[in-house]
Amino acid sequence: MIITEEYPHTAISTWSGFVYQGKVALYHCLRLLEKSYDDSKCYRLQLESADDFAVYLADKCISIHQVKAYKDGSFSKYRGAVKKQVTDSLKYPGASVYFHVSTCINDLPEGFNVKYKPVSIYTYRSNGIDQNFCNLSDLDQLVETEISEIYKKAGEGSSHKLSGPYLERSRNILENIIIDKVIDVHAKIQREGKATDREIAAKEYISFSKICDVLEDELTEALLTEDFFFKQLLIDIGTYYKRFFDEACRDDGDVCNFDKLDSYIALLCGLDKRRLRDFIKSVLPQKRGEFKNIDQYKSETFSLEDLRDGLFRVLDRLTTAGIEREKRLVFSWFHEGRFYYPTALRGSELIDAKKICKRIIQNSIANEVEFLYESGVLVTVGVDVESLPSVYSVGPNSMDEDNALSHRRIAHFKDISLVSYSKVSEDLKDE
Repeated sequence: MIITEEYPHTAISTWSGFVYQGKVALYHCLRLLEKSYDDSKCYRLQLESADDFAVYLADKCISIHQVKAYKDGSFSKYRGAVKKQVTDSLKYPGASVYFHVSTCINDLPEGFNVKYKPVSIYTYRSNGIDQNFCNLSDLDQLVETEISEIYKKAGEGSSHKLSGPYLERSRNILENIIIDKVIDVHAKIQREGKATDREIAAKEYISFSKICDVLEDELTEALLTEDFFFKQLLIDIGTYYKRFFDEACRDDGDVCNFDKLDSYIALLCGLDKRRLRDFIKSVLPQKRGEFKNIDQYKSETFSLEDLRDGLFRVLDRLTTAGIEREKRLVFSWFHEGRFYYPTALRGSELIDAKKICKRIIQNSIANEVEFLYESGVLVTVGVDVESLPSVYSVGPNSMDEDNALSHRRIAHFKDISLVSYSKVSEDLKDE
């Protein structure tokens, strides 16, 4: 039966952490299916209630899982969470209790399994070797390995499913099942404001049979719709933010303002398709922000480098932005009569600036990036241009080649400049 008297703390709104937890949950579900496919079909996955995730057989909880994605490898960082999981496990007698970590714990206490019974550090299988940790960068490969093992056991009729592209497609579609559930839970939380996050999450399950349906189906490219890529972009945001987080903690000694960035990520992952398209065009004004097919997803949206090395760095280094949320999501700062907008633009050489400015002007005219027609400053990483048209040739030959541009149109951009985040006023920096 569902535990109702007390619900543990949930972090379902922390999108980047949830993306990692979701990938771990998917991996565990696939391991159960790979071990005993028919027996595991009747299981159900529960997210963010009994623990970070849990597996149920009918109304009985058979395992609870805590997931920690810290960079710290010392047990002291985890001791409190382990103790709490020992206490929480009393509500689920007979359930296996697993603690997942992304970094190897170097000083795990001797006799851990006795002192902290029934908690066990979860063991992953990587290249035939068991290890008690798994970082984000390895998870996708481990998930695809489990999928391939299931396909192999299905027989010769599934041999075509063992190619790299097919395994990646399978993983993406399975991840989207989890994202669908997260979005559904968020919507219910908003509609039922009096209920707590944990109460709502406790009633939501993903049947293993839904996972099996994907594994047994033929995953043609017809399934790769705009809705599919929209959900994939939400996963990308969380994945890329987690990598930014990990690298900042490693390289900068955890000096980033992650409370501020977490609030930004929550807003990004609450966007619908139209507003996500608009946001992509605003932070990557040289792109169209379209994702109706695989080519657009790869070429007209953001990449890991765009977010990790561009936008997230700009948002981190500047003070808390003013936020417009009504028609579209726009972060901005107002300083000495000018608006400053964050972008994911990166570069250093003049040739980069020329290409960027040309693409911004062409794309903005063709795809109506409205704020670019106003005066303002686009904050970048390593690109400085006093005025967009200043480094973009607008002579007759260029005009003929572009065919869509005119001196009058380009004049709209004369008050738009690009500036590196390191060169903005000290008043805008979050030191």
